[in-house]
Parts: sequence; structure tokens; C-alpha cells
Amino acid sequence: MLVAVAGAIAWEVSTEVTYPRLIAAGLVAVFFVVLSGWLLMITQHHETTHNASEAILNDAAKDVDPALLDQIPGWSFITYIRFQNNPESRKAYFLDVGKAAGPRVSIYISPEDIFTVAFMDSKSELYSIRVPMGTADGIPFNRFVALCCSIGVTAQGSVIAIMMDGKVLGKITFAFRIDMKELPIPGSALGSDLQEKNGGFFDLVEQLVYGNRQSFENMQQLTVYLVEKHGQAPRGMIQFAGKQSMRVIDPAKSPRPKIPEANTNHNR
Repeated sequence: MLVAVAGAIAWEVSTEVTYPRLIAAGLVAVFFVVLSGWLLMITQHHETTHNASEAILNDAAKDVDPALLDQIPGWSFITYIRFQNNPESRKAYFLDVGKAAGPRVSIYISPEDIFTVAFMDSKSELYSIRVPMGTADGIPFNRFVALCCSIGVTAQGSVIAIMMDGKVLGKITFAFRIDMKELPIPGSALGSDLQEKNGGFFDLVEQLVYGNRQSFENMQQLTVYLVEKHGQAPRGMIQFAGKQSMRVIDPAKSPRPKIPEANTNHNR
């Protein structure tokens, strides 16, 4: 249809058909063909990401634990990330927040490929939750996902949860309040532990951190936002390959990078 319109436009200029005018008409026709193909590609991409988002919301809405519904005191983050296989037999840290003696949240992959969220309270008591990596019911390697980890505290108890692409992968509840207090942000490390060792292997696209446990609905909306914004071919990422890390010196400032041999990729 666009080609026909292009031909009509070219013909309207003059009924006298000459070689230059035929070339011009052909170029206009080609332009509209390319434009229509580009618009079709954008429409199909939008429909694909929209369908993926709808699937996230529909699947996650099934049998939601009431303990995860509300926004409550605690801590949570959501990130868009792709984990790589660990070529070394050791812990591979993604994030380490707090102080060595607590309170502290350590997120890492164990040498056995177990994704672990370990929380140490202000009294050095340790609580953790773990889910497998690289399995059908766990977190995949080599694929971008929207990953959420949260710790929530209410008057009745506490809950630690891991969600991926809107689905709850793991949850543990306690019938008492975890002594959480406020996590100290300065000195926290992204891509390593607090001592800037045991670096992780992952590609980070975007990350959001909150000083409370976000509601289930909010996390769903953030998941949809990340999936629709980035898909499986994000335009930029920071690659961590075991030797890179970023430290937070002041929460009001950007993290201080320590990224030898790191690759900040803005073209993929």
C-alpha cells in the first residue's frame, strides 16, 4: 500500500515520464518499503515484550503468599542481570552490603552453583535462603532475568524471599522479628565481598535498591518495566569477570569503581 502511495506521489509531479523521474520514483518507493518494514519490526517487538510482560503478571498472580503482598519495613532490590558460569571453585559475590560483624546482606553463588542470600543481623545471627543455579526451577546462566531479593520485618515475624521474572523461587519465614536495624551503605561492595575479594561473574544492566520491602505488586511492575525496557539485547551493561568491583563511599554519591580489565559495554 505504501509503495502504491509512493508511486502516486511520484506520478503527481509530472505525467511526463523521464529517466531521472523514474529513478526518483523508485527511490521513494524503496524508502517507503524500508519504512514499512521498520514499523512492522517495532510493532512485532512491542507485541513480543508486551506478551512476555502479560505472562509475568498472570503467572505470578497465582497462589501469592500473603506474607509477600504488602510493603513493610526491611530491605529489597531488583536488578536486571545475566549470570555467567563461574570458572573457579569458590564463592562468586554479586553484592555485599553492611559491616563484617553485621548487620549485613551477602548475595553470592556458592562453589556448588547455589544462589545464596545470607543476612546477618546486628547481633551476628545468620539467616539465609538458597536456590539452585542452572536448573529448570532455579536461576539460569547466560540469560538476562529480572531478579529480586528482599527481607521484610513485621510485628509478627520476618520473611526473606527471592523472585525471578515475577515468580517466587524461594521464601523462608520466621515467627519472630529479625533484628535488622538500618543497613550501613558506605563501604558496601558490588561485584565482590566487603574485602574486594571473591568477585562475581555477571553482566549488570540496571539495579534498583530500596530501604524497605517493596510490595508484591510494586515488584511485579518493576519486573515488567525492566523486561520491556531491556529484553535479551540491552543496549548497555557492565561486565564483571571475577576481578571487578564497585564500592559505595557515600550513599549520596555514585559508587567508586574498582574495575581492572572490566568492559563497560554500550553496544550490545
